[in-house]
Amino acid sequence: MKLLLIEDEASLAKSLIKGLKEEGFVVDWSPVGKKGLFMAKTQPYDLLVLDWMLPDITGLEIIQELRQEQSKLPILILTAKEELEFKIEGLEAGADDYLTKPFDFNELIARIRAILRRPINYREEIIRIGELSLNLTTKEVKVAGIELKLSPKEYSLLEVLARHPNQVLSRDQLLEQAWDHNYEGFSNVVDVYIRYLRNKLKLLGQPKIATVRGFGYKLDLER
Repeated sequence: MKLLLIEDEASLAKSLIKGLKEEGFVVDWSPVGKKGLFMAKTQPYDLLVLDWMLPDITGLEIIQELRQEQSKLPILILTAKEELEFKIEGLEAGADDYLTKPFDFNELIARIRAILRRPINYREEIIRIGELSLNLTTKEVKVAGIELKLSPKEYSLLEVLARHPNQVLSRDQLLEQAWDHNYEGFSNVVDVYIRYLRNKLKLLGQPKIATVRGFGYKLDLER
């Protein structure tokens, strides 16, 4: 799953990014509120982790603008403000949860997972497509009841494909949704991981990842 972190304290942000990646999340980071708001509006994320106090606009203003535009992006707000009135203000503006600094990283992870388990129109805890199932909480993947062992990046790529069954996704779309926003690795990384996934899926039959020449890839459930 892909998270957006808007946090201006660089040392905290880097620590959170490291921990979140170790938990299997893909993370984009903006230290500036306006840039982060633009990213939240224009790119697909599963959750926004948002600092209240930012150098240009407040986290509260970001929440208000996203909700005014009918965004259903789940939001966890972080703040050093301990007063109950601020917690109420953030939740009433549209935040899904609230965590006061300093906090334990394990509590942050627990709250993130709790939010992601909540039913939202476009998200279910388990994605089922034919004989393929992905548990979004445990990251367990099964094909016809047989568990498929995947690396975190293989899982992220398969999840993106599974969210768009029979839909062709370009390499750029897959890179954008399964890798970090600032990824600067080798250019054919998508093709490499598609090959890894194919090698594992072919042992179990359906589904197959089809190449659509000149366009990209799709999770093909009909072949």
